[in-house]
Amino acid sequence: MKRPYHIVFVIPLIVFAGCQPGWIGPAADRAAVERGRLVWDAEECSACHGDHGEGTAIGPSLADLAEHWRDDSLADFLKAPQKQLDDNPRLKELTSAYDVDMPGVREAGDDQIEDLVVFLLNGIE
Repeated sequence: MKRPYHIVFVIPLIVFAGCQPGWIGPAADRAAVERGRLVWDAEECSACHGDHGEGTAIGPSLADLAEHWRDDSLADFLKAPQKQLDDNPRLKELTSAYDVDMPGVREAGDDQIEDLVVFLLNGIE
């Protein structure tokens, strides 16, 4: 009897491909991305970061956030950015080119900030 070796190779490949940065998982995650987009709009993030996070003259690009942030650390930053800006040399250098301070999330609660994080790490385009 032949063993189905294609399963041994194909299944891990599918799983690995699905775990790449930018991959949006189940419907619940897609819903979180959509809710995060609403928070992005309500907080007027695009005024500084551009409609698609491309950056503007007054705020940096948000491309490649997943390379530097985990969910929890990004959520903490969004709540109180000045603390991390003071403590993080990379952020301090990045933001030194802009005259406007990062205001942090003003109106959103913790659940909405979690959705915003999902949007920023997976759905902003």
